[in-house]
Amino acid sequence: MAAGDRYLEVICDNPLWYFTTLHYKTAESPHLGQGISIEANADLSSGFHTYAADWQPGQVTWYFDGKQVYQLKEHVPAQPMYVIANLAVGGNWPGHPAPDTVFPAFFEIDFIRVYR
Repeated sequence: MAAGDRYLEVICDNPLWYFTTLHYKTAESPHLGQGISIEANADLSSGFHTYAADWQPGQVTWYFDGKQVYQLKEHVPAQPMYVIANLAVGGNWPGHPAPDTVFPAFFEIDFIRVYR
């Protein structure tokens, strides 16, 4: 984890919700996070959607399908970071996959844009 990672996450067992989170660390704690959960009003696994995080000096703003959904102005990093797009399985959140989980699983991305 970098000093401040921005995430937009969807948990497969509940594809009607997504989460915006800024993960960060301090001298006192190696992992802290601030964000919200949002109901999408659509099954996020049934089609493509546009997710965005606009990282500006002193603030991060998240968008879903072109609409602003969250903004933070605290703990925003000032050092370079990078984009990760992955299909994570298991871990502390949301936990291990169920015995009936179908593998292989797929994560389709139409495109990723990064602006400087």
